[in-house]
Amino acid sequence: MRRPRPVILCLAISLLLPGAALPAQLGASTTGARAQAAHGAQTARGIVQEIRKDRVRLRALDGRDTWERLALKSQVLVNDRPGVLRDIRPGFVAEVVRNKLGRVTTLRAFGEVPLITMKGVVDQITATGIVVRKANGTSVVFTIDPAARILVLSQPATAAQILVGYSVLIQYRGSAPPEAISAIPPISIDRGVVDELTATSITLRRPTLRMTLALDAATIVLVGGQPASVAALKPGQVVAVEHRGPAPATTIRVLPGKG
Repeated sequence: MRRPRPVILCLAISLLLPGAALPAQLGASTTGARAQAAHGAQTARGIVQEIRKDRVRLRALDGRDTWERLALKSQVLVNDRPGVLRDIRPGFVAEVVRNKLGRVTTLRAFGEVPLITMKGVVDQITATGIVVRKANGTSVVFTIDPAARILVLSQPATAAQILVGYSVLIQYRGSAPPEAISAIPPISIDRGVVDELTATSITLRRPTLRMTLALDAATIVLVGGQPASVAALKPGQVVAVEHRGPAPATTIRVLPGKG
């Protein structure tokens, strides 16, 4: 079982025990809540028991339960980051600030949000994020956090290196931006005439361009359907090369005919 992070534990204790000290970096949001209270707002604290569409049920230290209904423009903070009601789970420690009508204007909750892993294919790239299509056909929009760990073909990368059509595995918590994104380009098959060969690359001549692809020790060469070595490749041969983006070619098939 994953242990709650120390900061979250400290915040949870501080909400239930008003005399406890808060970490300095998290005092600002608490100060805001106290300021609201000073202007006629009411506060309440407790353990989340149940969450519905527009309200939460809190259990106070004295064992009493209260339903707290959110105002239309309420602010929800989860672990002191902007969130939504569905990010909150039973067992979270929460503090609410009510307006004069008794509606919640600010809800602060603290707890361990479960890590979700999702697979899909990049459908669209926007200025601030990506749209990922899941296997069932539905799409999810993710905002990219600069702090997210991004890998392309298992190598450190940037969000700019992820392209439409890439398969991705995304890890995120609730409505927060992804913590990690691992991307793999789709398999491409490029056909052309061998124009140049080196120990680590093959250059193909195609009707409108030349393209160079990397080779490595794992590259499979097939001649007449039979395994062969890279030494069997010669300029002028027609080949079909399978590869994923900039990664080394996985398979090179020598085709009948000459270019």
